[in-house]
Amino acid sequence: MNADIVIFQEMETSEEANTSSRNIQLDWVLDNVDGNTASAVGNPSDFPVTQPILFKESLYILEKLGFFFFSDNPDVIYSKPWSGRWPAFTTWVLIRNLSDNKELYIYNVHLDAFSRKNRTRGINLVMNRIHDRLSPDIPVILGAVFFWVWSESLRSYRSYFPYTGTQDSGGWNSSE
Repeated sequence: MNADIVIFQEMETSEEANTSSRNIQLDWVLDNVDGNTASAVGNPSDFPVTQPILFKESLYILEKLGFFFFSDNPDVIYSKPWSGRWPAFTTWVLIRNLSDNKELYIYNVHLDAFSRKNRTRGINLVMNRIHDRLSPDIPVILGAVFFWVWSESLRSYRSYFPYTGTQDSGGWNSSE
């Protein structure tokens, strides 16, 4: 793997995911792929550990990190989802490029798999959080599991972003 930045979804060890810091998958990647550091992880009582964001430590430094859940209390870890079965959430980091000191936000979004209403509310929350932090000088990478529902809400936020092209991991492209 020779990527500068990699995001993962559902990277967890099945044993008590919200209380155990053991993460066999993440440990394997860090042990076998040189030069990467994991961010958007931590003690699972303080930070959800299943959506890490990795980057090459020779290229970037972590400035800030955070998370929010798709719930009425988005800043409370593992808060009860609006109407979903399991907590769904976003992790994010702000990293700085060591060669030019430019910053970059990366959002790692995992929307609710079972509720279209929750996905719509979730993408609204994501886009509002990105907009609240957005500066013309700080680009944003949004990686996500959308569960095939783009939501009309996402399209309504196009005016916030100069580039609206999208690509999912399956290779589907759209400029809408």
